Amino acid sequence: MRLGELIKENDYVSCFGGKGLNSIVKNISCDSRTAAPGDCFVCIKGFETDGHDYIPQAYKNGSRVFVVEDLSWTSKIATEYPDAAVLLVDDTRSMLSTLSDRFFGSPSKKITVVGVTGTNGKTSVTNYIFNALRKLGLSTGMIGTIEIRMNDEIWPSSRTTPESLELHKIFKTMLDKGIDYVVMEVSSHALTLLRVQDIEFDISVFTNLTQDHLDFHKTMGNYADAKYMLMKKSNKASIVNIDDNYGNEYMNALKKEGKRVLTYGMQNKADIISERNEAHGITTIKSSCGEIEIESSSRFETYNKMAAYAVLKELGFDIDELQSVLWDLKGAKGRFQKVPGSEKLGIEIIVDYAHTPDALSNVIEAINEYKKGRLIAVFGCGGERDPFKRPMMGKIASSGADLVILTDDNPRREDANNIIMQIENGMKKGRHEVIRDRKEAIRKAIILAEAGDVVLIAGKGHEKLQIIGDESFEHDDFQVARSVLEAII
Repeated sequence: MRLGELIKENDYVSCFGGKGLNSIVKNISCDSRTAAPGDCFVCIKGFETDGHDYIPQAYKNGSRVFVVEDLSWTSKIATEYPDAAVLLVDDTRSMLSTLSDRFFGSPSKKITVVGVTGTNGKTSVTNYIFNALRKLGLSTGMIGTIEIRMNDEIWPSSRTTPESLELHKIFKTMLDKGIDYVVMEVSSHALTLLRVQDIEFDISVFTNLTQDHLDFHKTMGNYADAKYMLMKKSNKASIVNIDDNYGNEYMNALKKEGKRVLTYGMQNKADIISERNEAHGITTIKSSCGEIEIESSSRFETYNKMAAYAVLKELGFDIDELQSVLWDLKGAKGRFQKVPGSEKLGIEIIVDYAHTPDALSNVIEAINEYKKGRLIAVFGCGGERDPFKRPMMGKIASSGADLVILTDDNPRREDANNIIMQIENGMKKGRHEVIRDRKEAIRKAIILAEAGDVVLIAGKGHEKLQIIGDESFEHDDFQVARSVLEAII
């Protein structure tokens, strides 16, 4: 494919050198280590490295087309690599998305795509929708934090939303394999960094917005604006949790733009509502098309299943189909996941990804609604991430749990003791202890548990690694808890 077939006149500032717009592009790359002959190398300015600095390596590996935004590199390439074509653009991140979309034939436009965003609930909602569509016999893909799915085929996932180049490759593969629906998590980082700029979304879902990622976004306003970018991208419907303050703002803004909005909620007037029958442990979801009953053990589980209901309703499935697939849907790995075998000790062990103040509060509230004994919580906070939430989470844990064991949770290159101290700044005195070794902290919590107690292991959920410094060590909260149980029973 010629470079000139991939770009339009208003896409770039200038193009010169080599064969110019007649240059052949066999593939696209933004990683000099994997660049190969015939690749168009797009120079991305990252947070720690600058892709422009890797032009010599990409050239050595065979790339002869370079997309740059740094004007100073144009003369360097012209002088040192005269056989290479240079495409100067305003924003290489934006151009990476555009080139990837066009190179792979705009695959997202040929598939029904559902995007889910929000601080908490993205993984659960996408899993609910994916599993429901599979139960309906539909060929479905899923892209998210835990894994990438194509029907029964599973790929590992390195981040919530892949880089635009990888994302369009995934969509092309899914299209080639006959996937008709794709449901994906869309992070605020991905929206801000234009990873989904050229993905065409049919339906968008907003779950909630609470404090997180302020190390990146700096303010809640910026964070909210990033999430809204997805909501206004959907071309069929935007589904909004109306009980969330930002959800209400989004609804009003979307309606002003002439967008179709479907709301769900428990507290405010909404298109989709729910009622809880405590006596029978059943929740009823109601809308204009009828009502269904679901199993739900907590408010946040109900919210997530209401979001899934709304998506399926918008996709055109009738009330009987919704009832058949939503009744007993199971959650995602590491989301309020119960560890089997703990019942033999008369206790319950729950592994949950809760790593934000709101998520931790929700899971603690859910447990306190039914626990018979004490709640013992094990958690920490990630290093090199939003430090402002640490004392907030400390306050939530010490207020809601009977005993808290603070431990490490991916301290990365930050001083782990300093992270613990910041958490402690928000805690009530005398209700916690510190065990830095996460495996030992989990073991201690389980040993301390007595009949009727619940042990909550929060923060890592599905994750398989503990990151300390620049090293990654194998660690799985769920498996550690199972190993402790096996040694005790």
